[in-house]
Amino acid sequence: DLDEYLAMADISPFWRDRIKALTFPPLTRVDLRRIYALGLISDEELKARLLELGYSIKDAERLMEFYKVYKHESGRELTKSMIVEGYLESIITKE
Repeated sequence: DLDEYLAMADISPFWRDRIKALTFPPLTRVDLRRIYALGLISDEELKARLLELGYSIKDAERLMEFYKVYKHESGRELTKSMIVEGYLESIITKE
């Protein structure tokens, strides 16, 4: 267990949470876009995580605007295979 190791290594409790935070890779920009599109994180969390990835405030806000547009447009598009499958299963009709 990492907590036990840090204690045995005589790491100050002040630094333990910070060291543990570094052991996990941050979510990528693409992961954030997908999670945001699913509604799993708020605008504020998205911006904070983009800033953690090293984006400037201005660029983080631009990406947020892009993600908002992408989120709304991606829900309107069905792929050809989705439409054909829906038609074959009588979920979608010619009307």
